[in-house]
Amino acid sequence: MTDLFTEGGKPGVPLPTPDAGYGPALRPGQRLRALEVRQVLAAGGSTTVYGALDSLSGQPVVIKEYLPQMLALRLPDGQVQPRAPEVAALYGRGLQAFLNEARVLMNVDHPALVKVLQFWEQAGTAYQVLPRAQGSTLQQWLAGLGTPPSEIWLRELLAPLMQALEALHRQGAHHGDLSLQSIWLQFDNRADSYLGQKPRPLLLGFGAAGRALAPPSASAAAALPGGFGPVELLDGAITVRQGAWTDVYALCAVLYAAICGRPPPPSLARMARDDMVSARKVGHGRYSPSFLAAIDAGLAVRPQDRVQSVAALRQLLDEPVSSFRAHSASALAAARAAVSVGRSAMTAPMSLADVPPPPARNGAPMPSWAWSAALGALLLLLALLAAWVRG
Repeated sequence: MTDLFTEGGKPGVPLPTPDAGYGPALRPGQRLRALEVRQVLAAGGSTTVYGALDSLSGQPVVIKEYLPQMLALRLPDGQVQPRAPEVAALYGRGLQAFLNEARVLMNVDHPALVKVLQFWEQAGTAYQVLPRAQGSTLQQWLAGLGTPPSEIWLRELLAPLMQALEALHRQGAHHGDLSLQSIWLQFDNRADSYLGQKPRPLLLGFGAAGRALAPPSASAAAALPGGFGPVELLDGAITVRQGAWTDVYALCAVLYAAICGRPPPPSLARMARDDMVSARKVGHGRYSPSFLAAIDAGLAVRPQDRVQSVAALRQLLDEPVSSFRAHSASALAAARAAVSVGRSAMTAPMSLADVPPPPARNGAPMPSWAWSAALGALLLLLALLAAWVRG
């Protein structure tokens, strides 16, 4: 059992050695308004996170400070400033993204969405105050379970997450960072066992500051981490097409990872060669056909072929397959196939060993002389992808 303390639920990294005698993190005992810093919990690429005590309420809280340590330093008087004039604009862009995320999370009220209790700017940086909760990430929970969860459990998990995403989308925002690590499961101390835990998900923050600080030259692998990011998250002209459908892809990737034991292949790789074993094949006989067909429809690579909203995804999950709206030729084929099978009973857990592996690739490994050609092909693919998606 761990505390909710890192950005996006992701493990923090060790704090760097203080430079020039100016420690980057606040020290235990320092105060921010009515909050007393108790300990440094973690440091990420753009934030440092502290455990603190609210002296007014007596409740433990989490303070998240905007502090990209590669770009900023803290002076002896406590002021935070960019390390050099050349990075001042980039530092400011990350700061505004951090504040914008805080405004959204403070204004959107849903029990499955992490709540920013307060935020403010101070001494050249900014702070968010969050509640402190015990639990684990969905990734940690699934690893402890050791077997794919039942459809009943996944649907119980899915319902509040979809409601939280819809609350965000109504505000004109989207999450953009959904993964097994950005979903926090709060522990119910009244449950009699680990398996008796009902899913109480909490969708964590967007990591907006970290994305704002990513350089335009960031690699495709870094822009689309872990198989959960759709292609429109790539930097450049494609980003104008982000929206509710972006979160739909990531949410369906989370479901796919839960039933398969691994996330889908990276979306950029799927654009060139789609080796993903469909959810229909992975979960056949263990999950209902409508459930699996909906996941596949949400994982369409091209944004325009994908389920466009959470409401549309809910309809695919809950209605008879014959009434599905076809979002692509493959989704329509999946729906018709599911109708012929009929709705099955909710699944029993299966062993990860039963999950079929992805198709094997034929041929010898790529020789060393071909890597430069492959890199050129990748750059060409990105350019074609931008034109394709806009079309």
